[in-house]
Amino acid sequence: MRDDFTEETKRAIGTRVALKCSKPDCRAATSGPQADLSKAVNVGVAAHITAASPGGPRYNASLTDDDRSSPRNAIWLCQNCAKLVDNDPVRFTVEVLQMWKRDAEHEAEDKVGKTSSPHKQHDRPLTEPEEQLLRSAAHDGVIQVLETDQLGKWVRSGRDFVDQTDPVFAAIYYEALEELLLRGLVTHAGGILYRLTGKGFALARQLTERAPQG
Repeated sequence: MRDDFTEETKRAIGTRVALKCSKPDCRAATSGPQADLSKAVNVGVAAHITAASPGGPRYNASLTDDDRSSPRNAIWLCQNCAKLVDNDPVRFTVEVLQMWKRDAEHEAEDKVGKTSSPHKQHDRPLTEPEEQLLRSAAHDGVIQVLETDQLGKWVRSGRDFVDQTDPVFAAIYYEALEELLLRGLVTHAGGILYRLTGKGFALARQLTERAPQG
């Protein structure tokens, strides 16, 4: 017998990520209009992180029926990505899916109530401060935002990059971090901690590989 999600849970899981696929390099919109003005198309699914029944991908026999049908065990994916993760459970582990779920929800939370730029400024090329932040975080994916009375908010990242004690410098790199958030390259992990998304990691490592050596 399958431990399926309720319709209420499915709706909540989808709307918590703005009805976008939670796979970081996908983020496809999963809902849109039908020709019938009273209806909408949905190509998203509330997928089980651990399988709903024995023999399914990532099945965990130690979970209760309530655990398997809980919102904690659900991730919103487009139909293509849902099929992909269930066909390759060795690659797409419970830990990977839980990370996608957290990142997608943080990304959606960061955008709630914020007006999109009419000129899509986040589509422009990266600035040097933005590139520097990504390169500095390429190793462990971590960026921290600290705050002092003298400087306000300032950024610390990676093993090599540490913000200077100059308020102008601090403002430049904090603004760069905010732009990386808008681009979906960084997500707020809670408190002072920010973290690269899958897309952010990929770009950070490309930038690191292209950086001049020596």
